Amino acid sequence: MLHRGLSALIMLIALMSCNPKQLPDIEIHTAGELYFTMDCVWRNWENGQALWWCSADAATDLIDGYVFLELLENEILSFCGEDLILNSGYDLHDDWVAALTSGRFNCINTPENNLGNEFDWIWHQERRTLELIWRPTETQTKILTLIINEGAPATTTEGIVYYREIN
Repeated sequence: MLHRGLSALIMLIALMSCNPKQLPDIEIHTAGELYFTMDCVWRNWENGQALWWCSADAATDLIDGYVFLELLENEILSFCGEDLILNSGYDLHDDWVAALTSGRFNCINTPENNLGNEFDWIWHQERRTLELIWRPTETQTKILTLIINEGAPATTTEGIVYYREIN
């Protein structure tokens, strides 16, 4: 009986000493400068495969045109738009986006299978934050951070997009 009690006490101490996995802090001041805002909608759980979607008419140095982002349940990001001009620093990406969206709405669906390549996206569910990261070889890394406000399903809420560059 004493052995069971001692084992339980050791187990409790071990569990209490474990640190929960901490995500890196994404705070507004580290997300960069305010770039533009988006209209976002959290999914109505009774329909669709999207967790959320956001749209805006962007007029920035990095993205110009109508942009529509959608996170699907199967962890695929739809990067969509119409008449989009992307200035990521990768001619192939920039030309591809322009060609696909010139005069029409179109999407590029991308899973994130390989972090650290020329384009990454990371969804931080607990913080309702999406990071889009371009790593051009000849210029600084470009990061868009979308923070989506809480909201009721199927109602519009604000998404705030921040921009920063790092070496």
